[in-house]
Amino acid sequence: MVQMKISCSCSTHIKNFSDSWRNGFTLVEMAVLLVVTGFIIATVLPRIISGTKKDMMIESKRIVRTAREEVLGWYIASSPHKLPNSTQFNDSIGHRIGRRKSPLTYHYSKKFDLNATLPDKENPDPGPIAFWVVSPGENHAFEDPKKYNAQNITISYYDNGGFDDIVDFVTKEYLYSLGNGTDDSCTSFCAGQVPDDCTSEDFKLTSKERTIDAGNCINGTVVVTGSAVLTVDGTLIGTITVTGNGKIIVNGYSGKITQTGSGSVEVGDGGCLCE
Repeated sequence: MVQMKISCSCSTHIKNFSDSWRNGFTLVEMAVLLVVTGFIIATVLPRIISGTKKDMMIESKRIVRTAREEVLGWYIASSPHKLPNSTQFNDSIGHRIGRRKSPLTYHYSKKFDLNATLPDKENPDPGPIAFWVVSPGENHAFEDPKKYNAQNITISYYDNGGFDDIVDFVTKEYLYSLGNGTDDSCTSFCAGQVPDDCTSEDFKLTSKERTIDAGNCINGTVVVTGSAVLTVDGTLIGTITVTGNGKIIVNGYSGKITQTGSGSVEVGDGGCLCE
């Protein structure tokens, strides 16, 4: 008799469960399900997002540091020692794309005299800086795109909704330790070393404008006269004369220029002119 009662009781429960399943969840069951689901999402999702942001930040730092090391490799391998210009960086540095698929920003000075203010209250000044590499932050944009091409920048701590760019730099002192130890790229250039990729060319510019593009080098006898303007974004060496009302603008590297008459020479920011 006992066995039959148990059997009937189980059968009744199974039947009730089956009926409940066919009839769907009750409002109470749905409420409990939603509460449990919401709790799981609220607990797990922030951890997933936080982990993704952390991984992205680590990857960004790796990309920027790799670009920094490639710039240093360029400096060591070049003769005379010199940093790549912006065009050479964009064309040749393999890891120039940041974690947001945005180009890295690279800024350098031939005189190694850039300045940065660090968030370290005890040591905010790292000394003269040769170059820096920057990757945009979580907001997909640089905090101030123009400032990274300036002479002075301020680097802040990362904070939510604030500064989040990744900045890496190399000081003048550290760069010296990798090169000849005493000379910057301009001094090395003016020491008389002819770059390996220089093209021999003699020309006289009388009334037109001409630009020696970044990355190009000309070695020859050059005369700029009349109303002509020669802009040197790359490298110019040899016997160089500016006379009449001619003008030479040096944004890159130039050997000694002889000035006669009203001929003028203008040295742009970062330009290297041998005396």
